Amino acid sequence: MPEDTENPEKMTFGYAGQITRSGDLLIEPKMLADPAPESYGHAVSLMSDGKATQVSASAATVIYGFMVGAYPRMSLAPVAGKTDNVMRRGYMAVSVGVGEPTPEAPVYVRIQNPAEGKPVGGAEAVPDDANTILVQNAKFKSEMDANGLAEIYFWPA
Repeated sequence: MPEDTENPEKMTFGYAGQITRSGDLLIEPKMLADPAPESYGHAVSLMSDGKATQVSASAATVIYGFMVGAYPRMSLAPVAGKTDNVMRRGYMAVSVGVGEPTPEAPVYVRIQNPAEGKPVGGAEAVPDDANTILVQNAKFKSEMDANGLAEIYFWPA
């Protein structure tokens, strides 16, 4: 993990999808549909058959949760057809694709038109027209660390 040289006393969050606080936490195992989320820390929607899937312009009406990274990391990405963990409530480190989050700022999730550093399902600190949606039940709880990660709090709608 890179050091934060501007704020050496500030600890980094670890990796995207890592649970950052264990107090108010709800994690559910879910079978992943195709397409699976691209990475841990990404938002997922729930399909009618109960499987979690990558958010999209058509499936992003409700963000069901965020993908929890396994510890120790057994896989670098979620795999369709496998069961993986989804955070339904709690605090998590996410990679921020666009913008500079501040505590209590809204969280946006990209639903279409991915680009370098802006994956579908990834968190962003600023809206991007029809390419992102506001996650009504999430807030950033920190600024970004030296790795481009920030902490969010998500609760069920």
